[in-house]
Amino acid sequence: MRERSQPEGRQQQRSGMDISPIGASEIEVTARTILRDRIERSPWYPNLSEEDRSERIAHDVECYWPTLIDEAARRLQGEVAQQDGRTAR
Repeated sequence: MRERSQPEGRQQQRSGMDISPIGASEIEVTARTILRDRIERSPWYPNLSEEDRSERIAHDVECYWPTLIDEAARRLQGEVAQQDGRTAR
């Protein structure tokens, strides 16, 4: 079985500009945040108490945050590129 690689924090070039390295922990935090926000806004688990729903959401985030690694990395790279664009002006 092929192992899925996670983005590493390393220098990348985009349009001739250096982009600061983004660490794996920062990507994980962002992926977890994206997933938690999506689930909390959704109607998932409507018949559970707020406490039970929160526990279920926490479990889902723990299990499925890796599915959003690529999206989290793109989001962070976009934020870094935006900040670099502001400082270059």
